[in-house]
Parts: sequence; structure tokens; C-alpha cells
Amino acid sequence: GAVLLARPLGLPALSDVKARLALENNHLTVSELKARLGNSAFTDGSLSAELNFAATQARFIAHLKGNLALGELYRPALGFAAGRARALQRYVKTLDGASQVDVRAEGRIGQGSRLVLGTYKVEMSPRPVLVVLRSPVRSVKFVDGTVTLVPGLLTVKHLHLADDRSHVFLDGSAKIERGEPSLRRLLVELRPLELKDWLSLAVKPKEATATGRVEGQVSLLGTPVIDPDFSAHGRLSAAPATVKLGILRSPINAKSIVLNVNGRGAKMVVDEAEFEGEKASLKIDAPDITRPVIRLGIDVARLDLHALKFVHFPGEPKPRPKHLSPDTRISGHVKIDRAQVDRLAFSQVTLDFDRRGDNWTVSNIRGAGYGGNALLNLVGRSQDDIIDATAKVKKIDVAWLLTALEPNTKPLLSGRLNADATFRVDTENFKRTLKGSGSFRVSNGTAYRLKLLAQVLSLMSVSGLLHGRLPDPFVEGIPFRVLKADLTSKDGVLHTKDLVLDGPVLRLSTVGYLDLPTDTLNLTVGVMPFNIVDNVLS
Repeated sequence: GAVLLARPLGLPALSDVKARLALENNHLTVSELKARLGNSAFTDGSLSAELNFAATQARFIAHLKGNLALGELYRPALGFAAGRARALQRYVKTLDGASQVDVRAEGRIGQGSRLVLGTYKVEMSPRPVLVVLRSPVRSVKFVDGTVTLVPGLLTVKHLHLADDRSHVFLDGSAKIERGEPSLRRLLVELRPLELKDWLSLAVKPKEATATGRVEGQVSLLGTPVIDPDFSAHGRLSAAPATVKLGILRSPINAKSIVLNVNGRGAKMVVDEAEFEGEKASLKIDAPDITRPVIRLGIDVARLDLHALKFVHFPGEPKPRPKHLSPDTRISGHVKIDRAQVDRLAFSQVTLDFDRRGDNWTVSNIRGAGYGGNALLNLVGRSQDDIIDATAKVKKIDVAWLLTALEPNTKPLLSGRLNADATFRVDTENFKRTLKGSGSFRVSNGTAYRLKLLAQVLSLMSVSGLLHGRLPDPFVEGIPFRVLKADLTSKDGVLHTKDLVLDGPVLRLSTVGYLDLPTDTLNLTVGVMPFNIVDNVLS
């Protein structure tokens, strides 16, 4: 007979072929087959075939055992693989090492040496296999276990992956249709796994990083994203652990982290934790783990609101760091017992946030402080630092508020403040871009240290000030029942037509504008001092 040997593109040369051949009554038997394929060695093989030279096909049964040098076979194998298998190159840089192989096959050889496989079974056992990943750049070994391929099905049994600090065991199977693998089931067991080394395989580092050793197992049924009936179940835990979310300024140090996966959803609970030195807890809910949609719940005893990087306050410079991928939607609720914004402090603060594509919203920012309460809503976008905002305050003690802002200075005003505003601003240049409208009302207070008011009063009645008939604005202040105004702004210029101070001593009304970019005033002020009028009438 004759043996035809082909060398497919990229495969190493076949050499050192040795075998015992017997041909009797058109029946070919090959035994004690040995051969080399590059650095791969086949140590025991056999072939049995019916050679009917009048027929168009010849049946055969083959068995081959040996050791494969995977380093030189990996890239040629990718050339024969289908699209989903070739996608492996995005994650695997190199593959090297040896694997025992046991191949059994039945089929037919047709005209032109065309091979038609009927049934086959390929079983491989790593001894070991070294894989170098692209991202994260790490080396991992397949230490033990088996991989079995039969028509239409790939099975892994107790496949052991390990590096210096992590151990993962895989059991499962995948359907093979038209050369494309589709996951049927997979059991992943971690004993344990170092989060710092491997989290970036599932989550982009700018979105989240973590440290700690996680243990547990998760089972997957179906192929994520592709299979509509995909589901997952399991529990993973790490104690202790540290989690750093891209939307937070600092990491969360936790006594324990627990992740429960049930169906298509997953929930992570971080209890007994600290955030910037304060007691905190964190809940992360992913309703569908196949989609980039995340909901957070954050509860902390005391917090500087600047630590929440998704809150972009007016006046903050750009650029803001990109802490989320554009395709990730994240929303949540934050509860803070005591919140700090620069020198201001509020208690019982809550807020909701939502990020969809390039647009973000921080809404219902509520808090109590300085004898009253405040509400703020912010809407922004990623391509620039323009913010649309609405704000409202009720019954704020102005003197208390101003003292908090300037602790060593006597406040300009006292009284109770109610105000609301709607505005748009570019936070890179707050003064020149402020646009909007608003109003304020301060009740039952006193105006102190108002230089402009003192100058107006001195021009009207120098003798009145000298004889004590009018109070000195820098000493006694000007009492009032109401100080109010409606304001509009464009390009950082504040306009008013009805600023009014109404009190027992005088009534003041003002029309004009305040130019924030140039820090200049242009006002028309009308003043009626009631004690001077009373003196004239008497």
C-alpha cells in the first residue's frame, strides 16, 4: 500500500514514523505506531481499515496516544478554529507546555484522501500548560484535569488552574455547532482566588478594583449574553477585603464581602466596613449580570460629599476623571448621617444618582442643617462641564450658615432664609457662564457690615448718624422684617428689579446688576428712613 502524508499550513513536520503494517484480504492493520510532529511525540497508535479498491470509500478505526507540545501547535490550531474560538486571542498571548492526548476515531477515507469522521473522542490532560494572559498580564498554569472532545460536545472535568496565590477548578461542558462553542453548563470553584490579580478579567480597573482572597463556587447554565435562558447560581465571599469603586474617592475596607448570584441577577453586600475612617456599608445590585447595569446602595456615618466623584459641584474645575465606561449604566441611593461640603455640614443627607451613557444625574440631594433644610438636583454630561441645577432652601439660619463659612468673622446677616433657584453653569468658569433665575427671602433679621448701605445712609443723613437717630450698620446693624429679591442671570451678570429691605428703621429698594466676572455693581438705591420722616412730621 501507500501512505500519503500532508503538512497543513503552519504545522511542524511529521518525522520518525515507525509502525508494523499487515495487509490481508484487503484489510490493513497498523500497530505499534510511533511518530513525531515537531516536538510532539506519539508513542502508541493503531489503525484498522478495510481497503476495497473498487469502492469509493474505505472505513477505518484509529487510536493514537502521546504527548503534545502545545506551544508550537497553538497558533496553527487557531487558524483552523471558528470565530468564537479565535476570539481567545484577545485574552491569551501565548500558550506553552505539554499535554497527554488520547485520540479514538472512526470514519471513512474517500476519494482524493478526503477524511470523513464518524465518531471520535479526543481526551487531553495538561502536564502542565502555561498560559500568558494579555489583560491582566499574568501567567497561569493548567495543572491537572481533563478536556474531552466528542462530536458536538466539549467537556472539562476538574480542570485545575493555578498561579502563585490562586486556585480555580472548572467542571462543565459546551456544545459545538458549526465549529462554534456555546456553554451548556460550568461550575467554577475558587479555593481561593486573589481578587487583586483577577478582577480585571470581569471588570475594567477604572470602574472597580479589589483586594482580598475570595472563596466559593458559582454554576452557570447557558452562554451569557447569547443564551436567552442563561442563569447562574452560587455564593462567593472574601474576608477581609478592600473595594475601590471608580465613583468613590477612597477605598472601602470591609470585614467581609458576600456575593450571591441567583438566576440572572447578583447582589453584593459589604458589611462592617470603613470609608475614609467612618463606619459604612455598601450594597451592589446587578439585576442582569449580562448587562452593564448596576445599582448601588451606600450608607455611611460621616462623609465629605466631594468623596462622591459622580457629584460634580458648581465651581469645581475640569477635567473630571472618567470613572465609568460609556456603556455602563449605574444608579443608586446614598444615605449619610453627617455630610461635609467644604466648611458646610448637614445631617441626615440622602441622594439618588444615575448615569446613562454620557449623561448623569444626581437628584434629591436632601439634608438638614443650620436650623432648616436644603434640596439640590444636578444634571450633567460627559462631553463638557455644563451643569443644570435646581436648588431650594427653607428656614436656614443665615447667621449660623455664614459663621460656618467664615468662622472668625461677624456674619453679614441674621434671619431665616428661604430661597430657590434654577440655573445652568460651566463649572470650569462659574462666574462667566452662570445663567438662570431665582429668588430669596430673609425674615426677621439684621444686616451687619454692609458697606454700601452705610455709605448710602451717611449720604442721606450725616447728622442722623451722629445723633444716634439711625443705627450704625457696622455696630448695631439694620434690623429688618423682610429682605427679599427676584434675580435673573446671564453670562454671570445678576440682575434684580425688586431687591427690598423692609424694617422698622428704614425701607430700602434696589434696581440694578452685579457683574460677577468683573466684581462690579451698578445699582439704583431708594431709601426711606422712617425715624427721619417721623422727626420731620412732628
